[in-house]
Amino acid sequence: MAIDFARVWSSTPGMSLLLTAGPEYRIVAVSDDYVATVGIARDALVGRPVLDAFAGPHATHVLTMANLRASLDRVVATRQRDVMDMQRYDLATGDGFAERHWRPVNAPVVDDDGRLAFIVHRVEDATAQVRARRAETEERAARDAARESLQAEVRTLRLREENGFLPDLDAITAICRFWHMDEIGYHRL
Repeated sequence: MAIDFARVWSSTPGMSLLLTAGPEYRIVAVSDDYVATVGIARDALVGRPVLDAFAGPHATHVLTMANLRASLDRVVATRQRDVMDMQRYDLATGDGFAERHWRPVNAPVVDDDGRLAFIVHRVEDATAQVRARRAETEERAARDAARESLQAEVRTLRLREENGFLPDLDAITAICRFWHMDEIGYHRL
């Protein structure tokens, strides 16, 4: 039975390209998942140098393409897999660009004589993880700002107590609703 390589590659799960082994790194094959994710037809990609096919006007494109070229060049030089740092490469939409983050890996494919024949370029969409991390950071910053504000209120209450004024029970009640007193450093004198 003959294997239909194009059909097998197209059906391979995940976002992958098969590239020639430099210097232009032409796209030989594209997985269906890759086509669906980037929104570019397979026919518009196959045969083109990957660095031309994805060169674009957005600021994230220039840096990402430079990083990709460096990674592909390392694969050619070392014949070893190269795992790139997370890359931001925004995808064009009908009304601008959508923020996207990727985890690319480039792996050599050698022939029977050990010569580099192709490079597999695989990416995983890491946008959801980046957004979740960003949301956690923003939430932490908001909590820290609220804690600092309440700590300032506690310092004011302490000064009032030290100077013989009765504590502001409304302020203490408001603080207690949101924080355990130990968390913000309030201990009655």
